[in-house]
Amino acid sequence: MKIILISLTVLTFVLFTGACFAVDGDAVQAERIKQQLMSPGRDQYDAIKDPGRKPLEVIRFLVLKMG
Repeated sequence: MKIILISLTVLTFVLFTGACFAVDGDAVQAERIKQQLMSPGRDQYDAIKDPGRKPLEVIRFLVLKMG
């Protein structure tokens, strides 16, 4: 019983720590994408289509990571 309790405690800690890092990474990635979408060199016709395309939401849905 003691081993199960320790295992669950360690597992909870690992999952919680990983979730914290994932949230920070998502915020950084979202900010980077927003900056790229507002880039002055970006084609204006692509920018007009962004509300329908929802580029940030698509990247979050596909779980794409930087790198």
